[in-house]
Amino acid sequence: MPFHRTYIQTVGTVEFPRYRIRDKRRGYWDGNGWSNHPRLFYQFNDAAQELNAIQEKEAMGKSRWKYEGQVNVSVIGARQFSTPELALFLAQAVKISLSEPAPERALVFVQIDWSKLRLLKN
Repeated sequence: MPFHRTYIQTVGTVEFPRYRIRDKRRGYWDGNGWSNHPRLFYQFNDAAQELNAIQEKEAMGKSRWKYEGQVNVSVIGARQFSTPELALFLAQAVKISLSEPAPERALVFVQIDWSKLRLLKN
């Protein structure tokens, strides 16, 4: 059975964005199930964590392969940030979304563990 097309939809205003989880076939996530009354999230990352939990539950029992890649972060500014300070900023500010469906309608998760961030020597 292929996965549903479930995604995070931005609503609200530019000053006060809100996020909701939408599925093209099932409607909106209300926190307990699918309905026409969406639960609104104030932070994108909160909606992303909830969406990941929904998708993880739906993927239980299916084959899974894990890949690891590298993310490089460069900071140009007046001062050097501490690693924990930068990791906290990145955890709150970075939004990752896939712009295309995965091949064969597979479910793909992209997660970055910012706690493993380290300063590289020049």
